[in-house]
Amino acid sequence: MHVPDVLDAILAPVRLLAQTVWRWLPIVVALAMLSALPGIFLQVLAPEALSLLGGWMALDPDLLFTGLMIFVMAWSLKLLLELVAYMLVFIVLADLSAGRPSDLGAGLRRLASWRLQGAWIVAGLLEQTAIDLWFFGGGLLLIPFGLVTVTAYEEANGFTAFGRSLALGKLPLGQTPAGVRIAAAATAGFFVGMVVSGVLGVIEWAVTPSGTGALLMSLMSGTIPETGFSLPAYSWVDAAIGLFLAPFGLLPTVYLMALQQDTYWRVRTLEEEQGGAA
Repeated sequence: MHVPDVLDAILAPVRLLAQTVWRWLPIVVALAMLSALPGIFLQVLAPEALSLLGGWMALDPDLLFTGLMIFVMAWSLKLLLELVAYMLVFIVLADLSAGRPSDLGAGLRRLASWRLQGAWIVAGLLEQTAIDLWFFGGGLLLIPFGLVTVTAYEEANGFTAFGRSLALGKLPLGQTPAGVRIAAAATAGFFVGMVVSGVLGVIEWAVTPSGTGALLMSLMSGTIPETGFSLPAYSWVDAAIGLFLAPFGLLPTVYLMALQQDTYWRVRTLEEEQGGAA
């Protein structure tokens, strides 16, 4: 693995995202905030509702089941909105990286293909595994499968995209195979995402009214909160901070999509040049 190649692979998606930030960022911000709303409302309303009902021990099983169903519906809505955000950003980045005029309508019609959706479901599971287990070498899954989603979208080849991804991933960009570049850059991106998420989490923990940090700061100053040693209820300040931080959670996956798009068009260009030379 050639270090300059890996550095180029890491920075290329950053350049693409920075140059096109106003094309994709509003989508991410809007849909990330919308996807955060169900969870925020549950956190705002649940403590008050629970106190009115007499606490956990006094809950009727039917009420508990109703609450569970509301939670499942809210979580499903959150996942659906995040999925919509990813699909729209993918279309925007695909058009930009391919040099096409941006056309969400045409992109959505292309996504409606059952052949593409079948390949995307399997590839999405592999990519999510790589994201979740990046610290355990999960990025290695991207060496053969990192270009499946882009290939299936651009070439409309269904499950054949898996073979195409493997073949394209073997082509060298510089001195490093394209698949290795994707795996290395994605792992670095997930690491940075973890660090940023951790820092933001600590800040939120320390400054929000419902955060443990707020309680500890009170205790360190010699002030015992009126609520004793229980954490304060989730407030609208917490909700505002949660909305502000929501888009950050989507950025690692957006980075991965930009990395895949950039790498795909590079190897396609290389493939065409090799074919022309032959």
